[in-house]
Amino acid sequence: MGYLIVSRHTGRTFPQHVNDRRIRLALIALLTIGVSCQTVALKVGYRRPSDFAREFRLRIGCPPATWHRVLRLAARRHGHVDLAALVARVRRFVSR
Repeated sequence: MGYLIVSRHTGRTFPQHVNDRRIRLALIALLTIGVSCQTVALKVGYRRPSDFAREFRLRIGCPPATWHRVLRLAARRHGHVDLAALVARVRRFVSR
């Protein structure tokens, strides 16, 4: 019964809804520079990091390691990453 409620409310199946939420959480968690992609995968609920990487790549367009690497390079180049602005940008992206 709960599956139908989620499906009617979100327009997506329950597994799709769960994966959407996991990827949203992962995008924000990957903003933490010192956390590995594997740790994030496990923290957001994936049993295998490879499943997380595949889902992330399908939904975001790049592997989570690339996303993480870009953030590290930005932090090195600029001395810091404006996390507030980046989080706001990510939240706008994932709320679409």
